[in-house]
Amino acid sequence: MAVQGTGQIPADQQAIFDEQRRLNQENLASSMQMMRIQQEQAKQQEAISMLSNTIKNAHDAKMNIINNAKG
Repeated sequence: MAVQGTGQIPADQQAIFDEQRRLNQENLASSMQMMRIQQEQAKQQEAISMLSNTIKNAHDAKMNIINNAKG
């Protein structure tokens, strides 16, 4: 048998719901901030990798010139 209510939520339960909602919003904000940090870290890693590859290619080209000059 279902109990018919007045549609009112007791104040203590409403306070719990409000606190849970606030915590959920904080959690979402933290998750979004973490995602932005991870995206920025990925961009930085890509830039470092590209720079590293460029420097390696320049070094290899110089070594080839030296090795070719040696005969």
